[in-house]
Amino acid sequence: MRDDSLIDLIPLGVLKLDKSGNCWFANRFWLQFSGMKLAEVKQRGWLKLFQTEDQKRLRDCLDVRSRILTCSVTGIDHWVEIKISNFATDTTSGYILTCYDISEQKELQEQLAHSAFHDRLTGLPNRTLFQDRLYRAFVRAKRQNSLIIVMYMDLDGFKNVNDTIGHDVGDKLLSLFAPRLLECMRETDTVSRVGGDEFTVIMENVTKNSDVDVVAQRILNSLREPFRIGDQNVSITTSIGIASDRANDTNPRQLIKQADLAMYEAKNSGKNTFHYFTQRANNLFE
Repeated sequence: MRDDSLIDLIPLGVLKLDKSGNCWFANRFWLQFSGMKLAEVKQRGWLKLFQTEDQKRLRDCLDVRSRILTCSVTGIDHWVEIKISNFATDTTSGYILTCYDISEQKELQEQLAHSAFHDRLTGLPNRTLFQDRLYRAFVRAKRQNSLIIVMYMDLDGFKNVNDTIGHDVGDKLLSLFAPRLLECMRETDTVSRVGGDEFTVIMENVTKNSDVDVVAQRILNSLREPFRIGDQNVSITTSIGIASDRANDTNPRQLIKQADLAMYEAKNSGKNTFHYFTQRANNLFE
């Protein structure tokens, strides 16, 4: 038919279905996009292009007068937006599916979402995501009446690195420190860069402080080997503050403050060490 010939020229995927959801027309763009032949698309074959959960959503929406869905494509790294509309002529009726490839838009959205919650330099969660995960950790810990551990650390003498060697080297140092820190932690722990040379760690499901001691010492030991940056070796240490409590006895903001205060105690003790929060530390900095 002439209308179908014109539809073949449209740079969008178009399917025509009968009232039973069987396909009887697919335009050229759809066939090129899907990699399917017309014989494969006809009847219910068009549904095979989509993930299983999306197939059910598409079937369920056919009886809706007009509906827009976002679906992922099986075996192809693509996302499509599908508009489903009813149509009727003197001789037939059914549905028209118009498919837009929104893969680039979806990828951009994911990149923007990642950038909003991750540090550009290290790829670690940023302060916003750290605070969100700490809040969620508190919800779980209250339910289980379990301990939450927060570590707060910065790099000793980092300002001197920036001032004497250069900010480019300082940035590189931060980006190299992040994977070393991650290697010291469990997969379930959250490691974040919250600003400058400051990093935090959230640990859950810890039963005794000695387990935390092992992790903190592992972090200190990981810095014994200098970082190779360009044609020079750069050595750095860190001071770690640790706060631990049951979620029912404190709150996220308080635990962060306690870990921060404990970090300054570690610095006052000579740096390159870790300290737990004590009331003495709280009294010193109030």
